[in-house]
Amino acid sequence: RKWGELKSSLFLIEEVEGEIKEAKAANMKTAKAEAKIKEARNLFEVDGKYAAARLAASKARALLVSP
Repeated sequence: RKWGELKSSLFLIEEVEGEIKEAKAANMKTAKAEAKIKEARNLFEVDGKYAAARLAASKARALLVSP
C-alpha cells in the first residue's frame, strides 16, 4: 500500500509540474500554482506526507484552472 501511495503521489506532482510549465509557456499566471506545487514537493520529499502532498498538488492544479 505504501509503495502505491508513494508512486501515485510522485506521479501527480510531476504531472502538475508539467502542466505548470505548459501554462507558463502560454503566458498564464502560475505563481500561486508554483508555490503550491513547491509545497507539495516539500511534503513529499522532506516530510514523507504523501496524502498531504497529493492534496497540495491537486490544489495547485485547481489554481491553474481558476486562479
